[in-house]
Amino acid sequence: MARSESEIPRVLLLLGDEAALIEDAANALKEQVVPGSAAAFNAAVFRASEGAGGAVAQANTLPMMSRQRYVEVREVGQANAELLDALVAYAANPSPSTVMVLRGRKLGNTKAARALRAAVKKLGGLRSFKSRDMRPADVARKRVQEAGVAIAPDALRRLVELTGPNTAQLRMEVDKLVCAVGGEGRIELTHVEEACALVAEAVVWDLTDAIVARDGGRAMDACHRLIGGAGAQRSTHQLISMIAWQVRDLLALQEALRAGSPPPGRWARTPSWKLNKAKERLRRQRIDPAKVTAALARANRALNRSKAGDLRVFEGLVLELTAG
Repeated sequence: MARSESEIPRVLLLLGDEAALIEDAANALKEQVVPGSAAAFNAAVFRASEGAGGAVAQANTLPMMSRQRYVEVREVGQANAELLDALVAYAANPSPSTVMVLRGRKLGNTKAARALRAAVKKLGGLRSFKSRDMRPADVARKRVQEAGVAIAPDALRRLVELTGPNTAQLRMEVDKLVCAVGGEGRIELTHVEEACALVAEAVVWDLTDAIVARDGGRAMDACHRLIGGAGAQRSTHQLISMIAWQVRDLLALQEALRAGSPPPGRWARTPSWKLNKAKERLRRQRIDPAKVTAALARANRALNRSKAGDLRVFEGLVLELTAG
């Protein structure tokens, strides 16, 4: 629920690693402070990394054809000492007709940074957006409610399972699902399976994880979900290609673990829960590069000349890879 104009702190500090949530909070404040056309003359955005020397001057300027002015300083953690001192002085006596929003991942622990944090906290404007404090299910539920639709419990669980702690991705998927149901009614599990772009990738990951674990039953279940499940649109060639890419990434991670090196390539950008799961699986069961590569090559050749059908070839590959 939006605060009344008089309840909005004159200076707000939005900090944390949830950049998408900070963006939403800043946009909501801007829309409330300078709605519609008022923003054209009364909203200004600065970057602390570029100096943002004009931010305080802009904040002290009377609004034009509006009751309030909105000033935003991004990347506040990169502010130099001079800018921090200027922001501290401003927070001690902010303009009554301006809302200043300072945002960034973190502020630092210098004397000036601590003074700014204390000054903003005194105004009631300190906000934290840290992933460890976020409950993905709550984020999704709130997003759905704000869009005016409902979501089935099993659909919500599946969505959170697919995105993990990545709330930015979660919110994007929720927005797609809202569009998929036409902005009304209820999001069901079938909508998630059909519209969520992460479903196929997640099931392929289930398959490769089962292959590494030598779990034939779970691997075959994932295999059938990929080929015959809701929204399945990829050919068997594409699926084998996706498995090959994931196995390649797992082999690179396996070598890094052996050498005691940092996670390579895309693993550096992979959510921690998925990376840790992959590490744990590889420590329990090592992949044989020669065996997996040969099996993939045989399956690819068989697909190009098989009379038995793609499904049988694909199932044969899965059974071979999980045989131990």
